[in-house]
Amino acid sequence: MAAPSDFMTQVLGTLLTLSGNDLNSVTIAGAADAVVTDTSAALLGDLTIVTGSFTAASGTLSVGGSFDATGGLFNHSSELYSLIRQTLVKW
Repeated sequence: MAAPSDFMTQVLGTLLTLSGNDLNSVTIAGAADAVVTDTSAALLGDLTIVTGSFTAASGTLSVGGSFDATGGLFNHSSELYSLIRQTLVKW
């Protein structure tokens, strides 16, 4: 089995389909947005949203490392979240 890889995008409309595989770390930057198409997904490393947005599917999103959305938006299950002063805030 291959080791999980890192993923970084600066592209609008990026779809992430993991098909049961794990990713190490995900970084969203620029005017990018990324959408996870799987019901559930596992990130073994960090989720970093520098700018742009990241949308998780309706199931569980596990993040094994750090979660940093200080410059972007995190959307899960049709709810919008942002990290403000290290506090996850639901909009």
